[in-house]
Amino acid sequence: MNMFSTIDLAILSVGSWEPAESQLRSVFPEEISNELSRLGTRAEVAGLFINDEGELVGEDISSQCITISENDLLSVPRVVAVAGSRKKVRAIHALSRSGLITDLVTDADTARELLKLPAIKKHQHTRRTN
Repeated sequence: MNMFSTIDLAILSVGSWEPAESQLRSVFPEEISNELSRLGTRAEVAGLFINDEGELVGEDISSQCITISENDLLSVPRVVAVAGSRKKVRAIHALSRSGLITDLVTDADTARELLKLPAIKKHQHTRRTN
């Protein structure tokens, strides 16, 4: 964890909270999963939970995970999200709105579905330049 500030490339999988297509969701106790749902979680990546607007939610739960922090992730020059499946389209869109990622690797069907959603005009976070 002390080396997070030296990362120059992160490749992260994307989980969909609603609809449920997330490995992380399946290992959380039901009360934590329900709380994250109540907070409007749409996507999860690296133990960070994101709502439809691209805002982080459930920070108190993230703080209990062994994972990179939002600030450290924003300092990584290149963050590649890897996700595919029509079930994950809304999660990928929410993550894209967050500004936490720089690149996306997906399949053609998922890309076509993403292009049907409203264009992202403003990210919630601004990436840091070194």
